[in-house]
Order: sequence, then C-alpha cells, then structure tokens
Amino acid sequence: MGSGSIERVVIAGAGPAGGTLAIRLARSGFEVMLVERESFPRHKLCGEFISPECRSHFADLEVESEMLLAGANQVRETRFYSRSGRSVSIKSSIFGGPALGLSRARMDHILLEKARSLGVKVMTAAMVTGLEAEGGRCRSLTVRSGDQVEQKISGDLFVDATGRAAALSKLYTRRAGKKTGVSRTPPYFALKAHFANANINPSDCEMYAFSNGYGGINTVEDGLANFCCIVRSNKARRQGTGAEEMATTIIRQNPRAKEALDGAELVGDRLAVSIQGFGCRPLDDLENLIAVGDSAAFIDPFTGSGMLMAIESSALLARCISGNRYDPETLRPQYRQEHRRAFSRRLRAASLLRYAADRSAAASALIAALSFAPGINRALARSTRA
Repeated sequence: MGSGSIERVVIAGAGPAGGTLAIRLARSGFEVMLVERESFPRHKLCGEFISPECRSHFADLEVESEMLLAGANQVRETRFYSRSGRSVSIKSSIFGGPALGLSRARMDHILLEKARSLGVKVMTAAMVTGLEAEGGRCRSLTVRSGDQVEQKISGDLFVDATGRAAALSKLYTRRAGKKTGVSRTPPYFALKAHFANANINPSDCEMYAFSNGYGGINTVEDGLANFCCIVRSNKARRQGTGAEEMATTIIRQNPRAKEALDGAELVGDRLAVSIQGFGCRPLDDLENLIAVGDSAAFIDPFTGSGMLMAIESSALLARCISGNRYDPETLRPQYRQEHRRAFSRRLRAASLLRYAADRSAAASALIAALSFAPGINRALARSTRA
C-alpha cells in the first residue's frame, strides 16, 4: 500500500457493515469519515431479520440496549412453508437465543448515532460521484451533498460499504475503462413492504416457497410485519407490471403466505430492486480500496445470515486495519485471505441451497424431507453461518 501509516479512513455507506466498522475504528483511535447517500432514518429493502449471533456484536458495540428500546421484536423460531403447505421449523436457540426483528430505518440510525458520538465525521444525503486514483492508489472521493455542492475527501484508506451497489468499485471500474460485469437484465427481482395486522405469530419468522423464488415475513417494531421476497426476473415480469400487482400475484402462490397477508394493511411504500447475483465480488486493482459487507460478498437472504455476515466482515476488517496500521502493505492480502477463510464455506452452502429455493418442486421436496429429519435441518442451517 506504499509508505506511511493508516490514519484517515473514509467509509462509503452507513448500513450495518459501514456503521459497525466506523464504530470499531473510532474506538481504536482512527480518524473516520462516514459518507451516506441517504438521509437517516430511511426505509431500506431488507428482510430485517437480525440473526441471534448479531446480538453479541451489538453488546460489544454498546448498542444492544438501544436496539431493544427501539422496539426490536424477539424471534424464537423460523418456519419454512412449501407451496403444498408442508412446513419445517428451526429454533433460534440453536444459534444462541432469540433473533431480532427491527427495521433498517431504526437499526442503521442507531449505529450512525453511536458512530457520531465516538467522533466519527458523518455526511448524510451525500452521494459519491467521483473517484480520483493515481499510482495504483485511491487519492480522494468527490462527494455531492443535497444542495449540489461538491467537495473532495482524501484519506489513507477507502472502504466500499455501499452494499450490493458496490458504488466505489463501479466508479473505479468505469474510470479505468473496464467492463462492469453488470447484466442489462439482472437475474433476480426483490420486493419489500411493511404491513399492519398480518396474521403471524410475533415470535415467528415465516419463509415461503414461490414459483422460481422465495419470500419471508417477520414482525419488527410497532407490531408491523416486514414482508420481503426474491424471484427470478423473467418470472416477475410475467406476474404484473407494477410492484403491487407483482406482490399480490407472488403471495397468492403460497397458501400460507396468502393466509398471513390476507386483510393486512400496507404501511408506507413498497420497495423494489433488481439483484445481479450472489457470492464474492472480485477485488479492485487499487491497493487502498477495500470492500466490506454486501459490497464484498452477498449471501442469499433465505439463510437469515445476511446481517450477520455484514457485521462479521466489518469486525474482521477492523482487526486487519488495526493490526496493520503501521504496515499497510500487508492489510489487503491478509484481509482477502481471512475473508475467504471466514465466508467461502457458507457461501458455497448457500449456493447449493439456492438451487432448491429457485425451484418450487425442489423446495417442496427438501422441506418434506427435512420435516422428518430435524437433525439435518439444524446442520444445514449452521452450514450457512460457519
């Protein structure tokens, strides 16, 4: 990474990976700037299921009590439903205790305010519009605020925590004249919405098999239920022209999903995004630009471990940065090696399970088989976390 030590770290993206990384680095004495495109709090497309293992991270970051006070709902069981109505369940206790259901609007805002209280410089409603590179290193980012004023932000290390968008990586790729590898027709399409008066047990998370996709619902704060689904894009286009029509058609494919949401009232807007795919992203050529969270690797949401992986990857990166502060050239290879060791196995397990999740008949067969073998379903669940 060249001469000199790492003092100034610029993080783009204030989701769970960026927010927790900012907190950890600030506590280790780094000068940190956190740049976020949106104004907080904000609605975010996400399953809003916080795996039980996340709670030890929240306790370490001294934000767990704030999450609970914000109305986080405790989830004690996840049940998977096939389109035929057969189901299989997994207790949250096998992962250490209850999971949490909390909106990203509240969770991310709590992390942002904790970072701010530790001296992190925070810019919200600020979009990264440019990246200046020289000699194989990122020198600065150009950031445009809500009033359209642009400024350059320099640093020793830049972290892409912008989620699936991988905004910094894409900026560099375009600047270098390379192909982004982005499909004009992304293979997956996701929808999310909050509902009042859903017919579900607040202590349960329910997962549903659909035709060429899956979805889930769990209770978050204020008694609202968060429904989120992912289906193949070519299938989604046949199911309606708008988000509401698509969602209605998709939900009706699974009897239990239809029962859970019949009569429920939509609260706020539906959100919809396209998804390019899952798995690890390749590293960029710049030696001081590093990705974390979904920008580095995106695991299938049906595993319920997406939030956990984002937070774990931020903890891993924070350790690597702190340990290589005065020897920054070793940071990048160490992080790459430790990231692969920590997450490659669970990503492979998720990719195998995706085969069933993408195919209704396979999903039904798997749920039927697992209903007779509780030990195997626990082992499969654990395989997506280690």
